[in-house]
Amino acid sequence: MLRGAKSELSSSMTCACESVHKFPCQFPEETEFFRITPEDSREWCRFHLPLQDKNGNESIKVLWRAGGVKCRPFWEEVENRLREASKYSSNPNSRADLRGVTFPPYFKFTGIADVIDADFERATFSDNVCFEYTAFADFVRFSGATFGDGANFHRATFREYSSFWEVTFGNNANFLCAEFGKETLFNGAKFGNNSVFDCAKFADGGGFSRTTFGFIARFRGATFGDRVSFHGATFSELAQFDSAVFGKVGHFDGASFGDDASFAKVTFHGKACFPANEAWSSNIGFPHMDFSGATFNGSCSFVNRDFVSGANFNS
Repeated sequence: MLRGAKSELSSSMTCACESVHKFPCQFPEETEFFRITPEDSREWCRFHLPLQDKNGNESIKVLWRAGGVKCRPFWEEVENRLREASKYSSNPNSRADLRGVTFPPYFKFTGIADVIDADFERATFSDNVCFEYTAFADFVRFSGATFGDGANFHRATFREYSSFWEVTFGNNANFLCAEFGKETLFNGAKFGNNSVFDCAKFADGGGFSRTTFGFIARFRGATFGDRVSFHGATFSELAQFDSAVFGKVGHFDGASFGDDASFAKVTFHGKACFPANEAWSSNIGFPHMDFSGATFNGSCSFVNRDFVSGANFNS
């Protein structure tokens, strides 16, 4: 039940950001503050206002819709910060500081291009946030952020460094045909069901160490650069890497697989590493593994692995 209420305007109020996120609110010009419920002692600027409290009481932000009157000041400030941090800006050295910001439902970032430095650390994105076709030129950080269901990064471009370190995704995270540059880190991230990286391109490989995937993780037709690491990753049910292409090294050491894993028609141009690591993987056996039509151009290791449900290596 919606119980949010706007507090009285007061220049003496301060955002609760620092007490919660441990850094000062980066929107000091804000004079309008909000409470999640009338009884709440904490007040928030419109950017850090959560969608709900720990008891499930919703704030008025759940009613803000992209393009709506209530959302307009929010969107304009976010857009200005991203544009100021783009390579087309008069001050291209600026950083879009959006740490800890909570974005309302169906928020869209489409049309944002060549942002040089964007920081979404510990931000919260509600359901169906859209980064489709968005381009980041140099640095973008989502470390510790939380996404609801339906996060859409379809054909997004990350030309240099991107960090999704320990990010939590809901169901249906979509990175279809996304392109990643020099360094991409999803280490420690958690995905809900049906995460899609089909046809994604990782120029320098990528890091998925200790990443957890829910039911169905799809990397069909994905291309990985020199090195990619799924070191200690967990694939809860179905993992699909059909027709993926790996560069010099594909690391799956210590990774655990659920009921089924498919690497049909995959190509390993260098080393393919699948050894067990008991310290990181409780499941040192393999479920049914399909390597039919796979190409191994370098060494391949399955040390300490048991194919407990059979395997298909037919050409």
